Amino acid sequence: MPNRSETILLCTVGGSHQPIITTIKEIKPDYICFICSEDDPETESKGSHIQITDKVIVISKKPNEKQTLPNIPTQLNLQSNEFEVKLVPTDHLDKIVIEINKIIKELKTRFPNAHIIADYTGGTKSMTAGLIISCLEDIDIELRLVTGARANLIKVNDNTQRSISASIDLIRYQRKISPYLYAWKRYAYDEAFKGLSQIEAPRDQQLRAEFNIAQNLSHCFDLWDKFDHEQAKTFLKLYAPKLKNEYNFLLPQVNSLIRRENDSNEKKQTIEACKILDLWLNAQRRAIQGRYDDAVARIYRLLEWIAQWLIYKYFNEKTSNMPSELLPSELKSELKLELTGEKEIKLGLLNSWKFISLKLPKEDWVDFFKSQEKILLNFLSMRNNSILGHGVTPVKKEDWQQFSACIEEKLIALFLKEAHITMPKQLPNELCWK
Repeated sequence: MPNRSETILLCTVGGSHQPIITTIKEIKPDYICFICSEDDPETESKGSHIQITDKVIVISKKPNEKQTLPNIPTQLNLQSNEFEVKLVPTDHLDKIVIEINKIIKELKTRFPNAHIIADYTGGTKSMTAGLIISCLEDIDIELRLVTGARANLIKVNDNTQRSISASIDLIRYQRKISPYLYAWKRYAYDEAFKGLSQIEAPRDQQLRAEFNIAQNLSHCFDLWDKFDHEQAKTFLKLYAPKLKNEYNFLLPQVNSLIRRENDSNEKKQTIEACKILDLWLNAQRRAIQGRYDDAVARIYRLLEWIAQWLIYKYFNEKTSNMPSELLPSELKSELKLELTGEKEIKLGLLNSWKFISLKLPKEDWVDFFKSQEKILLNFLSMRNNSILGHGVTPVKKEDWQQFSACIEEKLIALFLKEAHITMPKQLPNELCWK
């Protein structure tokens, strides 16, 4: 059985023996698996296995001239325990790939420590394609071919053949990372980051640099998506110069979400407004993923947060401990404060909006609540009945679409005007750098 220092050769066999002879002589494998075509079921013509199993093979060297040679194992003086033959269909690519996958799995089980080399020079085009497809998924297999000087498009010149490694690092790399980069389309940065973290970095220096960018930016936007703006900024500052020009907004946008100790109250109010809008974009990303309950939970917080923001801006008070004396009589009566005699009260979402509609000296906000009160009540019912509220009813896509359209058209537009800021852009859904 081969050990760590020995080699197994896996090669497709066609009608020509020279490439196989070249590969085996150069590589000097300790064990060979010949992948040959089976007999044609329609014409009963022999498959390429005769190159290995028949006592002689017939090779056409020149037009109208035939030369009889021993089979490949005989030419190479191979013993029966040094090789095996596996049959695959001639031109059924699906079946070829399935069979070669089985062959590779079997060889790796039998010879777990050996280095496997696959040569795809011989065989039909489908056999070649099948071997390549199977080997692309396995970074431990070295893929090789036989090439040489060419005087035409038909074949390489005799006596110039040599076995060389196939350049497939880029193909393997792209195939491995593509599912995780595609996850960006769904804003699934966490999925992208975790998937890329499980992939071995490519050996090529340029590919490794690109891989690190992909992994770290996936981590960056995963952090942003989880509201860790400080850490996201750390990564973004590092890679912002490499991003395409259309992503120039990202660094200023993440900066707008970060408070500093010496910020004025007005600045802090603006930063909080930006955070509210960031939450709105976050809710949209959850909806794009089909996570409507998560999206609705975020909108509940959004409605609550905007009410808190307005009350603090105009009354310098927090809804968590509102002085009862500030409440309008209508709301006091509804909350039965005359009976309880409480000096401070915690206002929930709906009562915060009622307070705004009764007390805030701005007609646009009063009009908003009065015109949208029924819709807000319907939303609260939907949220409370959801799994992330107090019930077990999943939020339907159409319910989300109807309510989010109202929020965007009515509430967000009014809030942007109130905060004197522009709408931030959604996070990237594809990874692009210069």
